[in-house]
Amino acid sequence: MRPDLQNRRRELWKRVVILGEDEQDVITDLAETYDVAEDTIAEDLSTMETWLSDLYRSGKARDVSPLVELQEIRHRLHQMAEEAQAAGELALELKIRKELTRTIDQEQRIGQTVKLEVEKSRQEKLMDDVGFQL
Repeated sequence: MRPDLQNRRRELWKRVVILGEDEQDVITDLAETYDVAEDTIAEDLSTMETWLSDLYRSGKARDVSPLVELQEIRHRLHQMAEEAQAAGELALELKIRKELTRTIDQEQRIGQTVKLEVEKSRQEKLMDDVGFQL
């Protein structure tokens, strides 16, 4: 994976998954920052599951997985809380929001203990070793 693509995807993952920023805002901002079409960023977002493990290929990849799972759980908990609120089930909404807070705390603890380092592919390392540039 090219360094510019690595940087763009790493920033996309961080802003959408970890920081929970609005997807459309991130798409617009990253398209401008990396001088690509918004459709390119939207495609990256829709295919994130296929490239995330390549991006964070290292011994730390196992540590990233719980973060991804917690993000998915947090997203669903947000949906459930909104559904409970819309149905007037305030006690259920409060219970869900407490669980949501717990998952956010877990995510922060895991995030602080995991130092995500991007590892170059073997092909990129070999090209660097021989001085070849694309």
